[in-house]
Amino acid sequence: MIPPNKKMEYEKVKTDDFTTGEIKDVKYDLEHVFKGYGKDKEGNPSKDKTGIAVRIIFKVDGYKFDHGTPWMSLSLSEKSNLYKKYVSSLVSNCEPFMDFDIDQLKGMKVKMLWKDVGDFQHIDIVRPAGEKLIPKLGKIETPEDEEQVPF
Repeated sequence: MIPPNKKMEYEKVKTDDFTTGEIKDVKYDLEHVFKGYGKDKEGNPSKDKTGIAVRIIFKVDGYKFDHGTPWMSLSLSEKSNLYKKYVSSLVSNCEPFMDFDIDQLKGMKVKMLWKDVGDFQHIDIVRPAGEKLIPKLGKIETPEDEEQVPF
């Protein structure tokens, strides 16, 4: 018996110019395993790390399938990929460790420059298609949060 051909053919995005699209969704994994996370003090690969991860999903104009970022640690430190590449580029008055709900990015129109990395593609640069997002910081109040005041 011949094994089935399991090689996946991914839809490639053009890499020679900016593409446009929108942030369709933000996905979370509360117990994501980051493989071979960094190195220990002796320079040997360290153990896997488990933590909360986030992935941004884009609907790229002119393409059939959605395209997403790799899983990233849910951190807004100045060294995190989420902060450096995405939040600082898309959000106005951005600061490391700010109290910002990533879900606010949903629906934002963006311009992206893609880069080939081996057999895969990654976003190299992302910018807003219009103005940067003005964030709602802190806890976002919902009707359920409001105190019921009798009249």
